[in-house]
Amino acid sequence: MSAKQILKVNKTGLQVLTRQFANFICMLLLSFLLYYHRITKMNEHFSQDGLQTLCELLRLMLRYQSISIYHAPELALDFQIMRFWDRVRNQIHRSPQEIAIKCVVMPLVENGWSLSGMYPLHAALCLRRDHLRVPYDILIQLVQACPEALYAQTELGLTPLHLAVNLDDFEMTSYVLDFHPGAIRDQSKMGFLPLHFARSERITRLLLEQYPSGACITDVNGNLPLHIACSHGIFSPKVVKMLLEKGMQYKLDGPYGAGGSFCANSLAHIPLKILIVATGQALSEGKSSNDIEVCWQKLSTCLWIMSESRRYHSGSLIHICLGVICDKTLLNFAMDKCKLDVFKIDASGRFPLHIAAMNRNVPGEIIQKLTVMNPTAAISADVDLKLPIHYASMNGRRYHDGVKHLVNISAVSLRVAGRDCKLFPFMMAAVGDDSSIDTIYELLRIDPNLIFPV
Repeated sequence: MSAKQILKVNKTGLQVLTRQFANFICMLLLSFLLYYHRITKMNEHFSQDGLQTLCELLRLMLRYQSISIYHAPELALDFQIMRFWDRVRNQIHRSPQEIAIKCVVMPLVENGWSLSGMYPLHAALCLRRDHLRVPYDILIQLVQACPEALYAQTELGLTPLHLAVNLDDFEMTSYVLDFHPGAIRDQSKMGFLPLHFARSERITRLLLEQYPSGACITDVNGNLPLHIACSHGIFSPKVVKMLLEKGMQYKLDGPYGAGGSFCANSLAHIPLKILIVATGQALSEGKSSNDIEVCWQKLSTCLWIMSESRRYHSGSLIHICLGVICDKTLLNFAMDKCKLDVFKIDASGRFPLHIAAMNRNVPGEIIQKLTVMNPTAAISADVDLKLPIHYASMNGRRYHDGVKHLVNISAVSLRVAGRDCKLFPFMMAAVGDDSSIDTIYELLRIDPNLIFPV
């Protein structure tokens, strides 16, 4: 190819790139003009019709929200938001009487809640849009213009305190409580206290300080605030801890209860089970490490408080997990998180391997992993002079479901009889309704002389 041809090709390519760039600039300008036109129309509508009520303002705000940010520079968006809030402040200042008007008909739903019948204060607190959240000073203006709105409930029975807590707004929550402390005891039509919506540590502590027994109040479905905090990932693990500790003070679950961990709602769901399922699902579904960590912190807090409520030294978190959890994925995750716990013993001299052998529902793979991590535990007797092989045999565990791994560590353990019953492991495997002929056979096949011990 000659130099002239190469120059012609390069020139053609440059023209194509130039044309594409020009088209891009034209589309960008067109999008900006369209965006500016929509904003101008909204401002014209605002200035022509006035505010009327803040519910109408919300209608405008949601229209404003629907404008795609992708098609406009962020600086222009921020500028328009600032101008918008200035117009709101001025309108409230000019016509404070409009703030006392309820919105009778409002076919608008925000976060699943109808805004019909709300005061402007309620409607403003329903907004959850991050960059369109109503500024704090405007909320204060609304309260000052219509103080009675603090005592009013929506069609769902929600007060401004419910909404402020749900918004996770500590300043507004404190402000409402100062004006109307009794709102902390108000329940919605579904039985929700403001505490049911508290998902941050600061707000939960504030509400519990003023209404500590609120931790014991259930909604119409039997849900404590603890049930709600355990069911949703946005609630802080510290909230779960505070609710559990408060529940222990009020003896939920009885005098030796676990702070509500075993309180069932109308669907027979208990907080402990909710957390076990949630953590297992987070692991199996491959959720983010942050989501998994939040679930794990909640679960570990619940397990520790459950153990402390029994006034029994459980040794470690792994001891507790192996006693109540059967999910293989979750147990593997727990052992990876707390590797040193497999070397700890509880008040009865038992390693986690002893606890796993007792719990027949623990998968055999977990017992195998424990024997690899701490093989000494397989030949260590507890205060009752029982080995893990004894507990595995007497609880009906099958040979290929964990017993095999215990025997592989030390076949001599088959010749150790229990202190109380004086039975060898193969004899223990023959006792009870869960006895297994296969387990008995395999144990005797390894050491046939057990039938006639010397």
